Amino acid sequence: MASSIPFLPEMEDSLPKHEIPMDNCYSFSSSSTQDEIPPQRLTKSRRILIGPFSLILTLTGFDLQKSLCGNRDSRCRSVGGTTVFVIVLILFLIRALFVQSTTAPSLSLGWADTNIVGFTALQSFVALILLARWTATGMFSQVFTEILKVKRFYTDVPVTSIHEKPMFIFGLISGVVYVLVTLASSIKSSVYGRYSIEYNGTIVPLHPGYFIFSFDNLFGAEIILAIWMALCTVLATASYVYIHMAVSLELTKFNEDLNEAIEKNTLLDSLETFNIRHISILRLAVLLTDKLASYASFSTFTIVIANVNALYQISFIGSSNAFGTVMAILWMLTTSILLVMILNPPATIQQLVSHYLSPTIILIMLFSSNNQIALAQLMVTRNRITPTRMAIMNAIVVNTHTPHLITLIVPAVVAVLSYAKRFQQ
Repeated sequence: MASSIPFLPEMEDSLPKHEIPMDNCYSFSSSSTQDEIPPQRLTKSRRILIGPFSLILTLTGFDLQKSLCGNRDSRCRSVGGTTVFVIVLILFLIRALFVQSTTAPSLSLGWADTNIVGFTALQSFVALILLARWTATGMFSQVFTEILKVKRFYTDVPVTSIHEKPMFIFGLISGVVYVLVTLASSIKSSVYGRYSIEYNGTIVPLHPGYFIFSFDNLFGAEIILAIWMALCTVLATASYVYIHMAVSLELTKFNEDLNEAIEKNTLLDSLETFNIRHISILRLAVLLTDKLASYASFSTFTIVIANVNALYQISFIGSSNAFGTVMAILWMLTTSILLVMILNPPATIQQLVSHYLSPTIILIMLFSSNNQIALAQLMVTRNRITPTRMAIMNAIVVNTHTPHLITLIVPAVVAVLSYAKRFQQ
């Protein structure tokens, strides 16, 4: 993909002679197909990028790395991995459809509750498909290989870890919180019912315990599936966030090196090297956009809808169902944090891509020759036209203003729903 983009020519022969001494675990090329990459190298790359989440991904049945679609090192193991994934896919689909089935009237408390659980379940189902795609196609190794190519320009130290341990601890804690909120919501539905009975225009919770181990919660399996699907969302989001963070580090390092060259008055002598390095940086950003844009687009859409319904549910404060009110507040906080985790990384990438050349260009225009000006202009043009932007449902471009836009849209939609509810009554 990168080679077909304007101003991103194949520059492998033009790379600087200084390269890091790479061990056997990192010597493969990103152009290799999944079948040509040994499984241990794929696992190594993934572990460096997402840390302990790599092991969890292997144990949950979401990993197609060793399936019939991925690296088939053993036919028996690949058939087994594929079978497990198909079973998980069917179970997730059943739950995603089940939780959206309700007889609650529109704009009621039960209607909003169904939307929250339903759209978060739908998001988990899509996350499962994307995790399978990422692991089957070797996406983690492709991204990591491109990161290593960028690192060759400024370091001779082999990479063993990208993120600090506190970042992984924070991610694990956040994931546990999301799973617990999902579990509490599923238990609430099992204890209080799914708001399927209307009495004199009011949704009446059924007697506590009525739904436990009945068809209305899939005989208890719905709770287990809820935890499993929440874990899928956690793994997909963690992969998405940590990969973005790794690329952000490389863009930030590039910016720092540019500023250092300006301060030491060595930029004009090294501009050609920075130009070649710029190509590698943009290849990495393009690969990131190509692989992760689908998750950003669909997840933002589903989580925004869940967030709207959670905030709408809070307008029912004073209802006899205190558990439901508490859950609405938890869902609002959880979905808001999830939105930030989805929108902030691509916005940061876009800001770094768009702005790291501005002080450099001013200096070049003032103190350089015609050839250097032309090279600087080429870098600016390449920066502008290279497709590194993500968009929500191919409509709203993700940038630093997108979270503010959603912050305005969500309360407005909730206000409309509240007024519609009053007119309905």
